[in-house]
Amino acid sequence: LKNYCVIFNLQQQRRAKMLDELVKKLRPFTVAEIAYKTGVSVSTVSNILSGANKNPGIKTVEALQNFLKTKE
Repeated sequence: LKNYCVIFNLQQQRRAKMLDELVKKLRPFTVAEIAYKTGVSVSTVSNILSGANKNPGIKTVEALQNFLKTKE
């Protein structure tokens, strides 16, 4: 059980770091542009960018990553 808790904690830390990096890359864009081009609601994008939502769904994260790919 102890090893499971350590692994789970490491996974949470990795996810948090990945989300922080994603948010940094999204900062130059407006919430409206991100929401419109990803299909993610304005409130969800806003909550992610503000840190209110620290655990977005995988589909949401994929949509945000795909948005950034189009901006490269």
